[in-house]
Amino acid sequence: MPHGRFQQLIDKFGPLNQMDACFCYCNIVCAIGFIQSHGLVSRDIKPANFLVGHDGYFIMTDLGISERKGGGGSWLDMGTTQYMAPELIQQGYPVGRGVDWWASGVMLYEMLTRMMVCHVLPPAYSSHARYRCDRRGCLIRFAFLCLAVPGRQ
Repeated sequence: MPHGRFQQLIDKFGPLNQMDACFCYCNIVCAIGFIQSHGLVSRDIKPANFLVGHDGYFIMTDLGISERKGGGGSWLDMGTTQYMAPELIQQGYPVGRGVDWWASGVMLYEMLTRMMVCHVLPPAYSSHARYRCDRRGCLIRFAFLCLAVPGRQ
């Protein structure tokens, strides 16, 4: 895989096949797991914030709005809109590490389709029920939706 910003690679070579998407997503999962194991939440997970090295492995960049959970800062309206978890937009819902996992799911969908999730979610997801979904179950369903895209190998 060529090196550079991951967003540029998706734009140029996407959509990715399942094997490449799996490798890329594993890199993203490792990066998020690493920063969260150190008590940080990025709040701005998106393809433009990952560099791809010459060896194909990812480097997470731009932790400028990251914060320690419970750090006391504002958690609303942080990040890039297309990748923001619903609770970052809607006041009154608990916010935590799940916001990074939501964004990683949006990235996975983008890798496999070259489309943004907001273009494919049914209108029912825009209701308040969307904000109460189980984070892990939602991400798993989201991943299966990505892998079930017609015509993908």
